Amino acid sequence: MAGLKMLLLAAVLFLGGAKQVAAGTSRSQQCRADGGRCVSAGSCRSPSVAASACGGAGGAVCCNPSGSDAFARALELDGFEVGLRVNPCSNRKCLNWYRGEWLTDPATCTDKRRLVNFCETTNQWCCAPPCRRKSRCRRKKGYCVPRKSMCPSGRTRRRLCGGRMCFCCLPEWPVPSCPCPQNRVSVCEPTGTYSLAEGSCVQVHSPGYPYPYDNDASCSLSVVAPSYCRIIVEYCQVELERCPYDYVNVTDGVTSNSYCGTANPVGFTSAANTVDFSFFSDSSQVNRGFQASLSTTCFDCTQGPTYAVCSDTAITSSTGGLINSPGYPGTYPTFVDCTLTISAPAGSTIRFEYLAFHLEGSPPTCGFDYFQIYDTSLPSTTKYCGTTLPTFTTSSTNAVTIVFSSDKSEVFTGFSICFTVI
Repeated sequence: MAGLKMLLLAAVLFLGGAKQVAAGTSRSQQCRADGGRCVSAGSCRSPSVAASACGGAGGAVCCNPSGSDAFARALELDGFEVGLRVNPCSNRKCLNWYRGEWLTDPATCTDKRRLVNFCETTNQWCCAPPCRRKSRCRRKKGYCVPRKSMCPSGRTRRRLCGGRMCFCCLPEWPVPSCPCPQNRVSVCEPTGTYSLAEGSCVQVHSPGYPYPYDNDASCSLSVVAPSYCRIIVEYCQVELERCPYDYVNVTDGVTSNSYCGTANPVGFTSAANTVDFSFFSDSSQVNRGFQASLSTTCFDCTQGPTYAVCSDTAITSSTGGLINSPGYPGTYPTFVDCTLTISAPAGSTIRFEYLAFHLEGSPPTCGFDYFQIYDTSLPSTTKYCGTTLPTFTTSSTNAVTIVFSSDKSEVFTGFSICFTVI
């Protein structure tokens, strides 16, 4: 039985594999170059790895996984089913039992239909309709597969899906581990937006995951982190209907990628503070779905640029940085009187964290040395000195001005301030 399946698959792959051989290169050389080896059809133990004919006598085939996978992708087929109890050339088998049709070109068996038989006598292929999920399969949270081996749980029911050699794959399936299991949100979340706080994470998944999604889904979700953060995206599982029928699109505003079928995408860090998911499924056939983990990596002012009051008089920043008094961590000089303006993008505000603060004098008069900070549109008369930390922590506009002054007498270590654009 395995030998017959092997011979039939070798014939299938010969049609697509021969086109990949470079001019002037023998099939056997090409096979070795692709990492395969030429063996008799019966010696390639797994039918899924027979790639193409090697040429020469004896009907040798190139046993090469990459070639087989490439051919399957080119035809976009569900699988190749072989029935051995009935003559594969029988009209009863193809037309009546499978409700299929004979084709001379297997590549024309598209639009979700399946190749289920090959007639060597006529060199024709039987192309059958796709599998259909019945309501009973849906209620049991299953989905249809054309082969039992394609069901990860190994639990299948035959009569719950429409179509010959179609099986309802039932839970429990193994679910890949995924970071952040405590927070989960569907890509079809009604609000359409999820706020991802600094230092937190979330799992974004297809509706119903880990159970199959439904047909005719069309929804999107925007995950938004604070403006000074970027989002790390890790894919835990992508198991959708084959391309291009169902897909998920992921974009960060700069790059955009769509995934479908069984994929293993590489994770990425967003270029901005937003990642958008769009999910679509058509009117027939579904699969497990997808799941991704999102976490934040946020701006650390101590790792950013450092500025010094008096040396720097104007800063334009979309992230933040560190501002020190002149000479810090040593003492600041006498007779200082200078200003520093910070400007951020329109619509932003600026947050301040005081890491060190020590000036001459005592509040509230601060008659000797002082630090003053205010929104550029709202001047402030509050001065800070001594070791009392300023109460100004977040601006109301996208620009602030810092004033620093020292007289001719005592000097201290001054200040170190972290600012973050939010």
